[in-house]
Amino acid sequence: QIQSPCPLRWAALGLAAGTGILVHYRNGLLLGAAGVLALWTGAHAGDRLKRAALVAAGAASVLWILPLYNFIQMGSMFSVYPDEKLRLFGYGAPFNVWFSDKHGFFLFHPAYVLAVAGIGFCLLGKTGDGKRIGTIAWIALSVFILHCLVCGSHPEWAGPGAFSHHYLTPVFPLLAVGFSVWLTRFSGMLSRTVLTAGTLWTYALFLLSMTRLVHDTDGSGMGLSIRDYRYVFDNGTPLAEIAKRIVESSHLLRALS
Repeated sequence: QIQSPCPLRWAALGLAAGTGILVHYRNGLLLGAAGVLALWTGAHAGDRLKRAALVAAGAASVLWILPLYNFIQMGSMFSVYPDEKLRLFGYGAPFNVWFSDKHGFFLFHPAYVLAVAGIGFCLLGKTGDGKRIGTIAWIALSVFILHCLVCGSHPEWAGPGAFSHHYLTPVFPLLAVGFSVWLTRFSGMLSRTVLTAGTLWTYALFLLSMTRLVHDTDGSGMGLSIRDYRYVFDNGTPLAEIAKRIVESSHLLRALS
């Protein structure tokens, strides 16, 4: 249990998270983490709700500025761009964020499927690590899903102009909880092989996107869709040329070659 001699510390935590959101909306991860932490710790339900309410109140004390600014500048409290509004379950969130061929998180980073599965094992009590790891797993999974919902509510949810779904970068450390299960409790050859293969898949996609051989559908210079990578092979590009471009695009590979 997290003991707090001064309940106002929870309000201060919400205030800090709310201030972060004013800087950039992706810092909503901080508010989500604070809220989940408040709800999953405490001696009883009333104490948890009190902590969560203090976090919300602290955040609201500064976040009221944001909808007011949006209304003045763009005519709507929920606008992020002119004529574009946030939609919590719009734009296919969170399914598109996870599985769309356009920067779908698990398609570009398949190793994280095992990370989520590892968190699931923690929640089911299959790791033998007690309730503490279960609480950590709940916090990690809840904040991950909340962050995906927030990112998916944005008109440019896919994060155009960069490799993969870079909007989800802040939650990568949370999923380390799931990886730890596979590296400690289920550390057989099969799990290590699958983790390595998933990591190499991501690295290969990244290097290919840097070669400029991927079909550039939107003019951003980076392949947005998994289907764009087929162009490299359908176009008959020799493997020697692909390997040469990959080496040239990587400082590490150039240094090793």
